[in-house]
Amino acid sequence: MYRIGIYGVAILLTLRLGSGTALATNGVQSTQGQSLQAGPYLVQVTLSQNPPSVGQTFTITVVSQDDLALAGRVIAEPENGTDAIPAHANLNAPPDHPGTLVGILSLSVRGDWRLIFEFNGPLGPASASLSITAQVPFDMPTWLGWLIGLIPLALFLWWLWRQGHYRHQLLEHTGQEKPGPGEQGL
Repeated sequence: MYRIGIYGVAILLTLRLGSGTALATNGVQSTQGQSLQAGPYLVQVTLSQNPPSVGQTFTITVVSQDDLALAGRVIAEPENGTDAIPAHANLNAPPDHPGTLVGILSLSVRGDWRLIFEFNGPLGPASASLSITAQVPFDMPTWLGWLIGLIPLALFLWWLWRQGHYRHQLLEHTGQEKPGPGEQGL
């Protein structure tokens, strides 16, 4: 019984350390921007979460490389295989940063999305697109799901083993042997 407890603690520690490693690698957020050419406008697009998490708002910052005053909006359209409705956000210029647009967006479903930026500026309307992938905040590894799902089977098998062990002890204690196949019920 003591060994079972030690093995259980060792397994739990292994799972805990393994899940922390998965969170550290999957939870990395990059704020590196990407340059897009939208008609005559060259803009730098930065996402506060890259990749964005489902159900959490993230900030989109668009900076005009030519410091032009732009207005615009962003439309997040689901790509093939992502079953969702499009999301929209206005891009507003902060008063203290000319040539910069900021918008807040939230994606509802995990999968591939296309961000379509529509701009209006002194050189006319223009648009550009950027592909992103939305992820769930914590995606359970497959092996962990199977491990959790098989716990009831392991408990059932342990219970069967204990019942057999208990029956064997009772038969030894009373001095009886197991009845043979032809002796049952006599």
